[in-house]
Amino acid sequence: MFDLAGYRKLYESLAEDGGTSVRGVEDFSVQPLAGGEAALVTFDFRVDHAYADGTVEHEDNRVLMVWEKRQGSWRAVAVQATGKHGNDHRED
Repeated sequence: MFDLAGYRKLYESLAEDGGTSVRGVEDFSVQPLAGGEAALVTFDFRVDHAYADGTVEHEDNRVLMVWEKRQGSWRAVAVQATGKHGNDHRED
């Protein structure tokens, strides 16, 4: 199967643009499908967005991805991110 640890590190390093920081990747799960030729990956992805006025917006998402093995390589074929309850709140 694909490199789960490497993929998780990739997501943890995303959004490092100076104004956005990753608070965490949690509940990371992989469920093999179709005899190991596909996989369902789910996780919680938490980020903070800092704005020039000093406010910070917290965003908590549940991410669902479908991966498929094509010509010997793993590729994401579907991605859905859904905001969790209480999402998108700001602090001054």
